[in-house]
Amino acid sequence: MSARLLGWILGGLFYAALWVIALTANHSWIGPLATPLVLGVLVAGGVGIQRFVGISPRRPKFEGRDRHGRGDPPA
Repeated sequence: MSARLLGWILGGLFYAALWVIALTANHSWIGPLATPLVLGVLVAGGVGIQRFVGISPRRPKFEGRDRHGRGDPPA
């Protein structure tokens, strides 16, 4: 199991534990805990609408020279 996957799993379990605490004892935590969920739904909805309409994501365009003095690599 990679460290990234382990981090996501542990983070998700911690977040779920905070929700359990918020729903059982401390109701003032519900607002701050709901904020990442709402933002995630909004971002996922925007991406879904863009894909439905057919707007392709733009690739980042880097211009100029990098910090080592070399030019942009050929595409």
